Amino acid sequence: MINKKIIGYKCPIDLFDGASPKGSLYILYSANHSYYEYTPPIPSSKLYLVPKEIVETWEPVYENKFPMKFEEIKAIFGYFIRSEGNIVHSPYNGVHAIECHKNMFATTELAHAALAIAQLSQLHKAWLEIEPLHGSCMVIKHDADKKLDVIGYLTEDRYKAYLLVFNTREAAELFLETFKDLLEIAKPLLK
Repeated sequence: MINKKIIGYKCPIDLFDGASPKGSLYILYSANHSYYEYTPPIPSSKLYLVPKEIVETWEPVYENKFPMKFEEIKAIFGYFIRSEGNIVHSPYNGVHAIECHKNMFATTELAHAALAIAQLSQLHKAWLEIEPLHGSCMVIKHDADKKLDVIGYLTEDRYKAYLLVFNTREAAELFLETFKDLLEIAKPLLK
């Protein structure tokens, strides 16, 4: 088992008339190690302290080796897609990940692939409006040699896992040939 550092304890009930809700994290109080404190999300002048003897009977919260949520990434770097479709290096590189960074890609290759996927999904939707799916279908996906190809008939329960699905081999091959450049860019994100 990996030794994990305890970073605090999870409060089992609401305390302080609900100011410290059930599940709140209590960490060791820096001014006096006989207490644990809760810091509310909205700063307050009030101290929410509970004696160490009580808190250490609660469920411990351990430090994770890996980020378990996006907001736990300590330094984010990357690229994002502007509304005009340009891919730009983020001015926020090296900062702690927050909500507004969720559209940032780790590499330019992934940003370009995501932009291509967006376009392909709209083109595919337009094609399906002309020829809707029914029954077994063909998909565009990677073959054994990692090349994009039209792969045989899949039943509905299997083809739902793929982005580019067509009724006929002819339609799939035409889409593949017509949008080959865009498909190559999208390749890192296609199955």
